[in-house]
Amino acid sequence: MAIPLRVEFLGAPYHITCRGDPRAAISKHDEDREGFLNVSADEVAQRYNRIGRALCLTTNHHHLMIETVEVNRSQVSKELTD
Repeated sequence: MAIPLRVEFLGAPYHITCRGDPRAAISKHDEDREGFLNVSADEVAQRYNRIGRALCLTTNHHHLMIETVEVNRSQVSKELTD
């Protein structure tokens, strides 16, 4: 079954989340969490022209609210979860 097409709008807020499987830790050390914050805050923001609005980072999952300046949310999601 194909994944349904996601509609994207300029300036719209989007919720991106990633969870360990099965709820396993994705961030084990402070260095892991700092690395994630650096990548999400700097590199992805500049590369995909998005505005970060909120972030919740825990040991086994994270939530990120972004606002798109360009229609590229799927590229941002892929970058953050790879």
